[in-house]
Amino acid sequence: MRPNLLALPLACLVLITACKKGDSPTPQAPSHLKYTTDTAITLKGISDTSVTPVIDWNGKTGTFSFAGAVRPGIGIDGTTGKITWAAGLPIGTYILPVVANSIGAGSDTTTYTLMVSGIITTIAGGAQGFSGDGGPALGAQLQRPFDVTTDAANNIYIADSYNHRIRKISPDGIINTYAGDGDATFFGDGGPALQASFSGPTGITLDAQHNMYVTDYGNSRIRKINAAGIVSTVAGKDYTTPGFLGDEGPATAAQLYLLAGKVALDAQGSLYIPDYGNQRIRKVTPDGIIHTIAGNGTMGAPIPDGTPGPNAPIGGPSGICYDPGRGSLFIVSNLASSIFRLTSGDLYTVAGYAAGLYRPSNIVKDADDNLYIADFGNNMIRRISPDGSITIIAGNGKAGYTGDGGPAAAASLNLPYGLAIDANGDLIIADSYNNRIRRVVLH
Repeated sequence: MRPNLLALPLACLVLITACKKGDSPTPQAPSHLKYTTDTAITLKGISDTSVTPVIDWNGKTGTFSFAGAVRPGIGIDGTTGKITWAAGLPIGTYILPVVANSIGAGSDTTTYTLMVSGIITTIAGGAQGFSGDGGPALGAQLQRPFDVTTDAANNIYIADSYNHRIRKISPDGIINTYAGDGDATFFGDGGPALQASFSGPTGITLDAQHNMYVTDYGNSRIRKINAAGIVSTVAGKDYTTPGFLGDEGPATAAQLYLLAGKVALDAQGSLYIPDYGNQRIRKVTPDGIIHTIAGNGTMGAPIPDGTPGPNAPIGGPSGICYDPGRGSLFIVSNLASSIFRLTSGDLYTVAGYAAGLYRPSNIVKDADDNLYIADFGNNMIRRISPDGSITIIAGNGKAGYTGDGGPAAAASLNLPYGLAIDANGDLIIADSYNNRIRRVVLH
């Protein structure tokens, strides 16, 4: 059973008009620019001052300006209303309020949204199945890859869930199996990872000592592969029926249920587990004892800010991310379509329905404290900046596979589940139902 959850170093600009006054024809675009009358895409690093879309005020002429302050480097032609921009705008979303005066008897206003997006490419996978070990990752087959992680040497690791394996892509692009023999059972503790059995792994996390923590979904366990490649269990065991028990006792005797995402670690060596089926966050301290630190086993929204974590109805958590700088644990609630922050034991809402999230699945952080959300049900990846603003990083909202070599915000994803930030600061996506791993260049 699986959870029913919903290399070009450039970037590009996506320009969308929120409304327009008429049907203006699509001008001929230069080679670096593609657009319709209400969407424009151009590569970052190339300024544009010529053929951006124009508001067509039904043939009327006037004077155009921005109604408020906009980011330096973005301009508007006062006579034609054409939007212009300089090279090098950073990734983000820019709201541009446009006012037109002296058209007919009065004036009118509209809003443009300018998005800066990275280039997206596929780095592994294609057809669903299992093949390709020892060869190029682009020629390999994956089967529902649910998560990814990376190390300092830019190796990429994949939770190849339906193949019951962990795969590894080396920096030269060659893929191999890192752990798992392909049998969907529980076997191999105390032995080498390649001879162990995992059942539908849904999350992988590496610590600073290169220990890998595998969320072994079908076995209701968190397992550890140490740097020498030996497997052990650090939390959970088999029970005949689903349930919740074991708090304040050994983690290896605790009952976990429907483990749907990667774990997190803090500097003290504590392990945080999104216990999806039990609707709780569990914490395993360095002494091996397990505790509940958030979630009361139910779902309820909204949750008042400052609610003590264990009293909060957080719903099914599918992803977590520890931020040492803020001393906080960020929690993705797939069932509540929300992102929560647990700080000093209390829960706060970071984003939810008002932000348009739908069944988000995972979360990672970059060096600048940006949070990246796998907005699973919307087929998008979104970013929450430290100031709380949210923008689309990848995905046009339509399920499918399109867009490689172009802007990530205009590409189609298909239920993307897992995320990682690599050693270059770029985003790696487990495009799960496309059976591919994709990269978005962010720098």
